[in-house]
Amino acid sequence: MVNNIEINDRKFYHSFPRVRKEVSKEEVIKCGLEILKSIRDIGLILAPEIIDWNQPTIEGRDREIKIKQVRISFTELSSSEINKHSEKFGSFAIEFNIDALRKLGAVPVIYLPQHLKDDNNFSAIGSIIVAELNDIKYTINQLHNLSQFSKPENLLKLLPDVKVVSEDCVIKMQNTNEKNEIGHSYEVPIKNINDILSYIGYRNSPFDLMIGSLTFVQNLLCKTDDDKHDSLLEYYGQREWRLLPGIVKGGKSQTRSLTDFEKKNLINIDSNFWNKQLTFEKNCCTRVDDALVIETFEDKHISELISSVIVPQEAFEQAKLMFGDKVRCLE
Repeated sequence: MVNNIEINDRKFYHSFPRVRKEVSKEEVIKCGLEILKSIRDIGLILAPEIIDWNQPTIEGRDREIKIKQVRISFTELSSSEINKHSEKFGSFAIEFNIDALRKLGAVPVIYLPQHLKDDNNFSAIGSIIVAELNDIKYTINQLHNLSQFSKPENLLKLLPDVKVVSEDCVIKMQNTNEKNEIGHSYEVPIKNINDILSYIGYRNSPFDLMIGSLTFVQNLLCKTDDDKHDSLLEYYGQREWRLLPGIVKGGKSQTRSLTDFEKKNLINIDSNFWNKQLTFEKNCCTRVDDALVIETFEDKHISELISSVIVPQEAFEQAKLMFGDKVRCLE
């Protein structure tokens, strides 16, 4: 009986606002209520972040791998743990029953260790996995691009003056370095390219589906250690789960982009966070422009799936106006 109570008592929590500098309690309460209002009015916001990994190489210098992730995180906790959790992650929280969040597609993160500072040998296995996943994704993406360029109908769109594309038509391919200098050049007939792609694709998933699956996995990768504060296993102990983009049902994506009005709303809440410039693969944009939202699930607004809203005593009355009897005070 005790074990059943412990299991049923565990829920998923998303806590906010995470305060990273000295601010007054009044400012924290104001910010927390504004975030709570945005969840009620907009939905669950998936924020983009650039994660850096370093892979040691035999040359003695690290190879930097950048992974772009778009996600919202939740922690699996018992009700007795939420107070301690709030000290670090914020005194407001939304709570979901475990089955409710899993129906939304929540997946636990994949924890991988960085290499230890004084060791570039076997402790680097996690960083190597991250790097090789990135290389695999690049390779499949190249195959996908090749499959698109080798289709006669696509070539005709690129070459409006050309009426017919024969199988003997040659595609010129080039490898360029970081300075955009040509390193290698190849000329291959379309027929040869399509024959090889047909061989690779036989009874296989489409390349774009493979790319989407790899992107989904990359969104789940999480470091075990907090590098900034030199704390081993800091993140590993957080039991983090994430909701991610890329889930489609009946041809409709679970996520959507933010409207201009919603973007302004988020910027007003925290301009430093949402206006931050993120650069990934030579593309640069503000965080808010790349954010996504989960607004509904099975014809219900996402806020209806929240089982409980936890707030400081000072925010109780205002939070209650938004979420009614779901609101309870942080103990």
